[in-house]
Amino acid sequence: MLIVTIGLLGSTLHAQNDWPGVYEFEEDGGQTAGGSPIYIIHTITVTVSDGKWRARIQSQGYQTSIDVFARVIAKKKTISLYFDSYGEDNVMREFEENSHLLTLKKKNDRLLTYWGEFGPIIESNKKDGKVRFKLAKTDKDETGPKPQAPSTEAEPETESGN
Repeated sequence: MLIVTIGLLGSTLHAQNDWPGVYEFEEDGGQTAGGSPIYIIHTITVTVSDGKWRARIQSQGYQTSIDVFARVIAKKKTISLYFDSYGEDNVMREFEENSHLLTLKKKNDRLLTYWGEFGPIIESNKKDGKVRFKLAKTDKDETGPKPQAPSTEAEPETESGN
């Protein structure tokens, strides 16, 4: 069972500069035999600073702690994330340098996910081309501003391609 409770912020996804923001994907795998919830939340924070595109991918939940930084190649309708370095909370996964982690593609106001080396924890969520990540809502109503990305001061510098 998959629960996705985060919606898009009132604007359509058309321009390359619409990519910065916080995206979330929630996985609900039910419960273990002992009754513990199998719940994982994946968060991608995309930022642009001094013309450099960066992303941080964090996954937290049932037996999961992934924290990686990625360089971003942004185009009008897609962003592709490539492994750059580990965050301090990464204890679960290892990635090869520059490995393709995932691609998000805008299509008809929907955001499709194409998995690379990074992927969902629950097997039934691994199919490509499905809506998985959604732009996270802020505390403001849906007409409010986009969520503010966390400071990137401690993040490693990455480069962008076109």
